[in-house]
Amino acid sequence: MTNTIHTRVIVMEISLDGEFTVLGIIADSVHEVVELEADSIDHPPKVASRWNTEYILGIGKSNDNFIIILDIERIFSSSETTLMEETGFANK
Repeated sequence: MTNTIHTRVIVMEISLDGEFTVLGIIADSVHEVVELEADSIDHPPKVASRWNTEYILGIGKSNDNFIIILDIERIFSSSETTLMEETGFANK
């Protein structure tokens, strides 16, 4: 990945195996930070079997835009990060 003036580091605190961990991820860019109320978030849609929604926590709406909310703790669970390391994806 090439860093540009738009590259950002997103810092978050997540629970990994029952312990809170501070984690930083690099994003190509960030367009907007939005805070959503819990009641404005719906469960992921069941769209046949075309989409795998196991990493989607929900779907939110801000103004007239839909927002896919990722399940960050699931994505960065120890089993998933181990899988990324085994496949070499974590080093890219």
